[in-house]
Amino acid sequence: MQGLLALIPKVEFHYEAMWRCREDGSLEGPYSPQVWDTERKLVRMHLRQRIQPFTSPKPTFFRFVCLKFEKYSVIPFEFMEKNRVWSAEELAAQIPTEKEK
Repeated sequence: MQGLLALIPKVEFHYEAMWRCREDGSLEGPYSPQVWDTERKLVRMHLRQRIQPFTSPKPTFFRFVCLKFEKYSVIPFEFMEKNRVWSAEELAAQIPTEKEK
């Protein structure tokens, strides 16, 4: 119970997903808000899709899914970048190369 109480202030809700605050101010996630609400557990959502218009050199949104509840969250690329959810290398890997376009 103490572990849960210590975790609650470090959990935030943004873009239909839960996020855990790291000590450096960045965010970790996204986690399923449905699992958090029903079980008070942080269960990571899975990347389902990169949403990238033809005119954009990088994805504009990521679509994540909670496999347990089949609920989706659409997270802007800028949010992921600004909050350092992924490292620069991980974000760069999400930008398609010329071969993938």
